[in-house]
Amino acid sequence: MPDFKLLLKTKITQQFSTNSSLSFAKKYHTFWLYLSLFFSAFYSHFALQEAFSQKYIIQDDARQHVFWMARFVDAELFPKDIIADYFQESAPIGYTKLYQFFALLGIDPILLHKLLPFVLGLIATLYIFRLTLEILPLPFAGFSAAIFLNQSLWTRDDLVSATPAAFAVPFLCCFLYYYIKEKKLQTLFCMGLLGLFYPQCLLLAAGLVGLRLFRFGQRKLYLSTEKDDYVWILSAGLVTLIVLLPYLIYPSPFGEVITKVEAKKLPVFSSKGWSAFFNPEPMQYWFCGKRSGFIPTDWCRLYRRGFELLPPQVFLCFLLPVVLQFFKKLSFSLEFYPQKGLLIRNFALISLGFFLLAHAVAFKLHLPNRYTEHSFKIIFAVGAAISLAIGLITLLHQRSVLTHKLITTTFLLLIIIYLPVGYPMLLNASGYTFPSSDYIEGKYPELYDFLKKQQKDSLVASLVPEANNLPSFTHRSILVGGSGYALPYHPEFFAEMEKRTIALIQAQYSSDFEEVSNFINQYGIDFWLVDKSAFTEEYIQQDEWLKAFAHHINPQELLNYKKTAIVGKSLESCGVIQKESLVLIDVKCLMRVNQS
Repeated sequence: MPDFKLLLKTKITQQFSTNSSLSFAKKYHTFWLYLSLFFSAFYSHFALQEAFSQKYIIQDDARQHVFWMARFVDAELFPKDIIADYFQESAPIGYTKLYQFFALLGIDPILLHKLLPFVLGLIATLYIFRLTLEILPLPFAGFSAAIFLNQSLWTRDDLVSATPAAFAVPFLCCFLYYYIKEKKLQTLFCMGLLGLFYPQCLLLAAGLVGLRLFRFGQRKLYLSTEKDDYVWILSAGLVTLIVLLPYLIYPSPFGEVITKVEAKKLPVFSSKGWSAFFNPEPMQYWFCGKRSGFIPTDWCRLYRRGFELLPPQVFLCFLLPVVLQFFKKLSFSLEFYPQKGLLIRNFALISLGFFLLAHAVAFKLHLPNRYTEHSFKIIFAVGAAISLAIGLITLLHQRSVLTHKLITTTFLLLIIIYLPVGYPMLLNASGYTFPSSDYIEGKYPELYDFLKKQQKDSLVASLVPEANNLPSFTHRSILVGGSGYALPYHPEFFAEMEKRTIALIQAQYSSDFEEVSNFINQYGIDFWLVDKSAFTEEYIQQDEWLKAFAHHINPQELLNYKKTAIVGKSLESCGVIQKESLVLIDVKCLMRVNQS
């Protein structure tokens, strides 16, 4: 019968003096690592299945962050497209070059975005497993941390999107592991990756290294006298400066970032806006705001569905101080490096510090939530894993040998089953999709196939949600997009999107041919995608996009034109594609018919 205590407590150290013990230790270290990687792949495979379930499918956020990369395959796509230009300009350089490199190898960016989450999940799993073992050398603890982290990654759609946010956690885990190992070159390399793919997290890494400047002893805070600390700080500072320098030297062609004062005047930033930031409720604003709160968004979403749905690591991490107090009172020894564990505490403090700083200078450092959203997933995963492993060993230490083996076996089987499988099943049973992928399926293949055959400089005007899919599925430009495209962080860009949207609404519901003609000529519209019910009172009153611009155009007033709208009259005579409620109008036909 195998020694299950050793299975739980295996660590390749001097505690195993014989070759057989060393072999056993290595065997079960490998077992827990491979089991961790297996479940990472297991979660990913569900997303992969969905990603390749049909021809036209793409992850929600990737519709904005990946579509423009079709330019790497064909440079003639999206000519003079301000939306494509904006997202290309906003993309971190490392993220852009990665997709460009694979495009040169013949791998389409849309295909790559479906494959990357699998790889990134494995990287995060490997490094958090190793990171946890540096603090508590129990492979079971590494396994627990890996499971906790993977579940955090798959209860939200950051990882599966393969957007810049998907790289934050894997590269942070990489950085923390090499930093705790004091491997300078590897640490600096990981810092460089963070800056090239997700610059906000580079600031966290630099801040953590910067804490080496200070020492605490005898209840006093003083400056470090260690030469190596200053080498670390200077090296990290140099990497940070080099990577972030382009952001400081080269201004965005879309102007300065919006200020807090300006943002407060825009409905889009209100609690009901599509980029909600400000909220009159302090708890929502500081804790659970998608952009303003410090708690990971998916945890807040789970809490609203039921307290019992909160991730297990939340409860276990808060129990860590209690577990450590009990552990100190026990007589047996266990390899544990609490000094290394302080790194995780310091990382939490740095994250909160930058969170508050981002609030103070909003929106100069982008969104405050970005400084805790990713780091807290790592912090809680490691803390909970240590709490669970030490708590379990503490409990088992107080049992007899026979009972010990039975309880150990039972506990391990239950934990191995519940942690990676039971909790996801609980989420799905409660109506929360796990793993969360948020893939968008294209429902109109005939429409996409038709538009792909049109001129590369074709421009589609539309107010329907389906327009958001067209750049990805057809590689053709749209005049305006929905909330995912009309980002309000650069006033110049947002003003243009707002101007276009208002002009489009006015033209779509106008009975004045000259007004419609001027709109078409001004923007060079080739096709107009319309919902056949768009001219009904019910549609106008319920459409979210129309209501979002109600402060500019009262949707109720549009009803006065519903019977005579030029676009509405052209649905039957000029529709080139009709599928369900959608009609694609040939604008040349519209102009010809209504001129006569």
